[in-house]
Amino acid sequence: MKSSGDLLKRTPRPGEAAPQAAPQKSAAAEPSPSATATPAAPVKKMPSKADLLQQEVDLQRAAVADLKKELLEKDDAYAELQKQLELKENEFATMERVLQRRVASLEAEVAKLKGSAHTPANLVQGRVPRVIAGFPASELAAGAWAVAAKVSRLPAQVDTLIGLLARGEAKIGAGETAALLRDTYVPGVPLPGPCPIVTSDSLRLADQSLVWGAKRSFPHYANETAAGVIVLAGDAQGFSIWAQSPQCRAEVADVPEGRVFALIDGAIVAVDSERSLAVATAEDGPGSIVWGTGDYYVGELQGGLQHGDGKWVTADGNNTYKGQWSDGRRHGFGTYTYASGNKYAGQYKQDKQEGEGTFMYADSGAIYEGQWANGMRHGFGKFTASNGQIAQGRFENHAFQGPAAGGHTDRTAEAAAASTLLSVAFHSSPAEAAPAGAPWRQSSAERLTAERLKMSSIED
Repeated sequence: MKSSGDLLKRTPRPGEAAPQAAPQKSAAAEPSPSATATPAAPVKKMPSKADLLQQEVDLQRAAVADLKKELLEKDDAYAELQKQLELKENEFATMERVLQRRVASLEAEVAKLKGSAHTPANLVQGRVPRVIAGFPASELAAGAWAVAAKVSRLPAQVDTLIGLLARGEAKIGAGETAALLRDTYVPGVPLPGPCPIVTSDSLRLADQSLVWGAKRSFPHYANETAAGVIVLAGDAQGFSIWAQSPQCRAEVADVPEGRVFALIDGAIVAVDSERSLAVATAEDGPGSIVWGTGDYYVGELQGGLQHGDGKWVTADGNNTYKGQWSDGRRHGFGTYTYASGNKYAGQYKQDKQEGEGTFMYADSGAIYEGQWANGMRHGFGKFTASNGQIAQGRFENHAFQGPAAGGHTDRTAEAAAASTLLSVAFHSSPAEAAPAGAPWRQSSAERLTAERLKMSSIED
């Protein structure tokens, strides 16, 4: 007997294919519930167009920075090479000028010899000895840079100063010095020749048998050299000693203008002893200023003028000022000591006492303490006379006007003090010998003459 399942099965009709059984799933094909699933790979984010552009800009900027750095390094190297080239060119130019001078000298000698070829022997023999006897060291001088003048208070340093020049280690001072030495001296370049600086000893100027004597021989030899005369002063005080010597000044009197120099503080400066003009060893910074009269200044400079702290001394050493300066004038606090021994210590403005200051009289011991204006006692002040009397109050243009408003004083003491003022203060005005102004523009000799006449009338 058929089961109900069998009954439900349909018998295929004639010509109809028998139905196929549904495929059976294999138990092994189905995944196990306990199996771990493999994670999906992350999706890589592509950079945006803006990011790509920024990266390109950063790369270009870095390349530009590297290029700039390379250019700067090349510029520095080029500047250094250019500097070395200029030094070499200056050195070669100096050597060329020296050689040209030597060639010209030799050509002149050859011309003289050729010219004397047909001269009778007796005339030649009579002429040559006179030339040699007259200036026997001409050839030595012609190969030198300069003749050393009589030296300063430091004769033991002569060799040191000559060595400084010969090695080209001397600086060039301010003013016209650089222009005057343009064709003969280059700092850093040694002077040519075996004996660039000749002295009186090497020229035998003390030889009594010289035909022309030392007075004429010295300027002759100086003109034979490349530069002229160099005063081996050493420092400003050494130059002052040289300038005050009549013998030293007479020695260079016949040397042409622009061919007299001095070595001061390691710098070459031009000297004009006739016009007594001033010249500075440097344009700016520490240095010295010297005048042909022997006055000198040592201190800070700006633009070749006294500026800052410094000390000025007259040639005789009797008048000194030590203190502050501005643009070549006393300006600020300073102390002026007079030839008479009087002394002022206080404020200055444009070369005149201005503000608070104290003036001390050496001969009487009197003292004024107070205000000043335009170089005179002006304002409130106190004058103590040599006898101890005191006048305190107002001053106008040196004159005592009486006690300050609201003040009181003993009339007898005031009268005595006023009398002392009239006899001492009014006849001892603190006028000062001002140093010369701008170097190369003002004559110290003319200025000192006028000032000394003025001082002689006010300071006994």
